[in-house]
Amino acid sequence: MAIIKVNESKLDYMTGDDNLKILAEDAGRKCVTRWYTEPNCYYHVFDNKLALYNAKYIVLTGGDVEEYALYIEILDEEDLVPSGVFGGIKKTNEGEEYQISWAEWCASNSSILERVGRKFIGTKDCYLYTDGYLPLSRLVPVFDKLVKISDLPQEPIVDEDEDS
Repeated sequence: MAIIKVNESKLDYMTGDDNLKILAEDAGRKCVTRWYTEPNCYYHVFDNKLALYNAKYIVLTGGDVEEYALYIEILDEEDLVPSGVFGGIKKTNEGEEYQISWAEWCASNSSILERVGRKFIGTKDCYLYTDGYLPLSRLVPVFDKLVKISDLPQEPIVDEDEDS
């Protein structure tokens, strides 16, 4: 279940972001729980009730979406994690930073998902983040590669009778 976090000032009647106010109102209707911890308003929303483009908009306007079950589509596990993605940089013993591959980014107890010839890595699979799914604000550089679990391609069903 996703947690939407929006600064209350962004929802102000007079000066707030109109689109964000509409999203917050919609989230309020669809949410299971809503609470306030200064300066933020929080909404628990089922993942299937939150469109990915709305979640991205919330982040781009200064809010965040946490615990949102997403995958990142990658071309190859040996490709480097784009700069700015949480956990994509490591340091040597000498303190020098270097970019790591998706294979290194993936926690040892996780694996890369392959579906219909495409590869995906879960946003909960980062070796450095152990609190569930990465907050969406930590994934901005790969916004165009994000896929909801419900939108992952399905493997074709093979009818074994057809092969005979």
